[in-house]
Amino acid sequence: MAASNFFEKLFKTQRLFRSEIYFILFRLLKNKQVRKMSLEVIDFTAAWCGPCRMQKPIIEELETQYKDKVKFSVVDVDENQELARQYSIHAIPTIAILLNGELVSSFVGLTSKEKLEVEIEKYL
Repeated sequence: MAASNFFEKLFKTQRLFRSEIYFILFRLLKNKQVRKMSLEVIDFTAAWCGPCRMQKPIIEELETQYKDKVKFSVVDVDENQELARQYSIHAIPTIAILLNGELVSSFVGLTSKEKLEVEIEKYL
């Protein structure tokens, strides 16, 4: 239901003044702005993995580039097997992108900075 239809129906059924409706709308919009979406990039890796070592500087560059917008984490699958199972990690490196804690995208294998940038920008 469109916001204007919702407020028109609310106005008719609740007999609210237009100023009250606008105040409610303002509060809803303000709350939406406060609840910003959180974006997280998780690098699933292992110390013995060659491609993972090649992925590391790419992730570090992205972390610097998006330091105030995106949370970056590195997970060693040997030390955190349960977390790797939770995200169904079967090969490394795997880069998982989470939006508000939900997996929205993942990349298996060495992934370019450009490809990751495009994916990150989709959710910012």
